[in-house]
Amino acid sequence: MAARIIIVESDLFVCEDLSQILRETLERVTVIAVPDVQQALTEMQSGLRVDMVFLNGSAAQSEDAALLDLVDNHGAHLVRIGAPADRSGRTARHETDIAAPFTNDAIQAIFRNPRPDAE
Repeated sequence: MAARIIIVESDLFVCEDLSQILRETLERVTVIAVPDVQQALTEMQSGLRVDMVFLNGSAAQSEDAALLDLVDNHGAHLVRIGAPADRSGRTARHETDIAAPFTNDAIQAIFRNPRPDAE
């Protein structure tokens, strides 16, 4: 089964770049691109099974409780790109922060170093 990944990014060029890296990194992947956290919530609440959510730009700072709950309920991995290093507040159970601007290596490293509880 293909991995399902939501990218929350309003810049189409950045979104396409990240989508391309994911397609080159994963053998089977379905990428769903949405412009904001609200659209990500809509996708996840529709019953779509999601394995990973990437938050980039201003979305990376989101502490939206509904989003974090859905990410955790799906057992998904949340990746924040460019979140402030001193960010505090609620996080998802499985969360990774990477620096912005992201690189191919930084994205690919997420998949080379899976979560310890991933099967």
